Amino acid sequence: MSDTETSSAVIETFNRAFTVEPDAQPMIHTDRGSAYCSSMFNDYLASKNCIHSMSHPGHPWENSPIERWWNDFKLIWINKHPRPKTLAELEQLVKGAIEYFNTKRADYLASKNCIHSMSHPGHPWENSPIERWWNDFKLIWINKHPRPKTLAELEQLVKGAIEYFNTKRAYTSKNGLTAEQFRNQAA
Repeated sequence: MSDTETSSAVIETFNRAFTVEPDAQPMIHTDRGSAYCSSMFNDYLASKNCIHSMSHPGHPWENSPIERWWNDFKLIWINKHPRPKTLAELEQLVKGAIEYFNTKRADYLASKNCIHSMSHPGHPWENSPIERWWNDFKLIWINKHPRPKTLAELEQLVKGAIEYFNTKRAYTSKNGLTAEQFRNQAA
């Protein structure tokens, strides 16, 4: 945690994560904060073989899982605790919230036979990046290909769609660029 969000602070956070999982090559989804748009951060992700996905400008719902977490943090957690006066107190408050939302609240929901989800039931837009991708996959990709008969055929169909939507399909909302070209332009 740092006083401001900087590329260096974000990279340090990822370094700590890669210390725990050194072979991970995740897709990282972020908003368009300056730390995440910096060439320093994008070069770092490329050096770790990560794919960087970013929300469209002015579309915070595309980053809804973390937006939802911060909303719960502010409405549920902050309101029940004294306002932190130092960065160290804030860090303890955030750590406590992470512990609570990931274990105690999740355990409570499980004990009530509830499905723990970052999005509200019946609100698919809260998970819009993947919902949009699956919608495009079903409406654009599946309709143009024969229905898979085996798991191997389905895997190939999904791999082809990932390749197509990331490197071949141009998007009006991305100034006519493919997703990959758009990400590289932002970097």
